[in-house]
Amino acid sequence: MAELVQDYIQSIQKYSALSFEAEQALALKWRDEKCEKAFRTLMQSYLR
Repeated sequence: MAELVQDYIQSIQKYSALSFEAEQALALKWRDEKCEKAFRTLMQSYLR
């Protein structure tokens, strides 16, 4: 989990200044992408 948080922090550091709303939207998008990838991996391993 700590690695995921570090990945997120590194991904937002490239933006100089984000409003709270923009950072929240970015965090939600990042989370959804990570969850979708993990879900697909889990389903693929389950279906084998």
